Amino acid sequence: ARAWNEVGVACPALTRSPQRISADGSWLEKPLHGSGGAGIRVWREAARDVAGLGKYFQKHVPGMPCSAVFVGAQGRCVLLGATWQLVGTAWTGAGKFCYAGSIGPIEPRAELDDQWQRIGGAITQQFQLAGLFGVDGVLDGGELWPIEVNPRYPASVEVLERALGLHAVGMHVDACRRGRLPAAVPRTSTRWCGKAVHYASADVLVAREFEAFAAEEATCWPWPNLADVPHPGTWIRRTRPVATVLAEAPDEESLRGLLRDRMESLQRALYR
Repeated sequence: ARAWNEVGVACPALTRSPQRISADGSWLEKPLHGSGGAGIRVWREAARDVAGLGKYFQKHVPGMPCSAVFVGAQGRCVLLGATWQLVGTAWTGAGKFCYAGSIGPIEPRAELDDQWQRIGGAITQQFQLAGLFGVDGVLDGGELWPIEVNPRYPASVEVLERALGLHAVGMHVDACRRGRLPAAVPRTSTRWCGKAVHYASADVLVAREFEAFAAEEATCWPWPNLADVPHPGTWIRRTRPVATVLAEAPDEESLRGLLRDRMESLQRALYR
């Protein structure tokens, strides 16, 4: 937050002290060591007695959740692309703030790209990030609010690779070993690509019968329809992630529909 503020990038207010903030639902309580949105909840008065170490509080910002992928080297970075995030999406079974997938690429717009570049550039220079990293944000009208940084291979990389024909790991290696960034990156695509994560709606044992469905869906060429497949005999507890469906389509609406259809097929095979 300090790095962004120094270059004039607005980000949501942060604090470690719940005594200084309102408990009217306008703040979020987040675990310092959380991931994928797990453990995030709306901060309210009734929760004050369980607040403790390992938490921080962030002002809630309404808008469309999104994410951008960058590659950095020697204090500079290149924006590879951005996607919309599925967060708490009901048909995936995800909890309210859980990451449930990504769809994209978002069509490049000069004003939005400029905001992403300032956001990525500030933290690349401040922390000397090298290789692939991601920034999650919320788009509220024309203003982009950065929410958190993932200094690692982000979940949306495979969506951008599929849509734009990128070879992101090669870029990562070049940046880390040679300090070299790509000279030009394709940003537009004729198709929309995406992924959606299913979260278990009940405790479930992955049956042998599920293996046949998974084998067929996970071996489609050149891109699978199913990934992150659990082994038969695995017990998966309610609310835990199970598997990921993937798809591509000519437009965003068709893509969302196809992902939902594949999610329903996954659920039928898993719970029967």
